[in-house]
Amino acid sequence: MLLGRWDLRQNGRSIEVPPGCQRLLALLALRGRQLRRLVASTLWPETSDSHALGSLRSLLWRWGDDASLLLDDTRGQLALREGVTVDVHHMVSIMEDLLKADGSENGHLHWSHDISELAHTGDLLPGWYDDWVLFERERLRQMRLHSLEKLAGHMASQGQHAEAVEAALAAVAADPLRESAHRTVVEVHLAEGNVSEALRAFERCRQLMSEELGIEPSAQMQGLIAPFEHLLR
Repeated sequence: MLLGRWDLRQNGRSIEVPPGCQRLLALLALRGRQLRRLVASTLWPETSDSHALGSLRSLLWRWGDDASLLLDDTRGQLALREGVTVDVHHMVSIMEDLLKADGSENGHLHWSHDISELAHTGDLLPGWYDDWVLFERERLRQMRLHSLEKLAGHMASQGQHAEAVEAALAAVAADPLRESAHRTVVEVHLAEGNVSEALRAFERCRQLMSEELGIEPSAQMQGLIAPFEHLLR
């Protein structure tokens, strides 16, 4: 498990893994099969290539036989063994399907189930600050936000407004300063005919952007509520 926290489980039981080995497993889980030298230079970026490779050899030697249960180490490359499942892979699969789907019934997507998974998933490896973790965390965060916004729009178009609001609000909670997430909330309320809710959502967005960024909502956002501007006065 990499989302929300680090955890390695076998048959429902947590397995203790040294911190350095956690980083190695996480890297391979996120990047897939890698040359040993690339793994070493990523995990020890501050040292020379030869020193980094020596650190990797030392890490694997100290880890002992447990390493062979989880790692495929062949032809100068490292990878997770087949059968090791990673929650990030499952989440990425959901998000890729959502982002590619056209919203038709032929998509065979379990939209409501996807909302629950996407709305409640945690950030990637919180508390880890390696450059490669920060990059992957932001990549997954952006995928999640776009997926939630698309999901909200689809649910609203199907008349499932409660689910649409849940998805849109999850996007706002994940990034309170993301205007497109607030815009999705407003659009969903308008689609349901809840003008007062849409105006409240707009006002929350405007106040937040003014206080935190010193800017006004975009013309696109203001255009949504233009027909009801007289109600804001």
